[in-house]
Amino acid sequence: TALVKLQRPAPATCSFGSRIAVAGDTLVAGSFESGSPSYSGAAYVFFRETSEMWVQKQRLVASDRALGAFFSSAISFDGKTLLIGSNGANGAARRTGAAYIYTLQAGQWAETQKLIATDGAENDPFGK
Repeated sequence: TALVKLQRPAPATCSFGSRIAVAGDTLVAGSFESGSPSYSGAAYVFFRETSEMWVQKQRLVASDRALGAFFSSAISFDGKTLLIGSNGANGAARRTGAAYIYTLQAGQWAETQKLIATDGAENDPFGK
């Protein structure tokens, strides 16, 4: 088994890789402290090519990214659907958290739904 070190892509921060999910030849690495506005977060999608090299294919951010949302504070992935938590996102109230669903469409990951807790209270960590 070969070990691979993925280099932190700009503008990812020191949180890059603190949350990861792998399915087949696709790896998703979170960087929940990066982004603009500050701490809005991002997720990076890598694909393993036939040469065994991992290549970044996409940078994902929430469509409603916001200061302190911490997008990619949790990641789950089954190869067809990608679920990314954002425990500081605004939902039913301020900073109640959210989870974003992405699906593969024409070779690109696209945000298809935002899940929120309808009974969430301020500072609940839904999506963590």
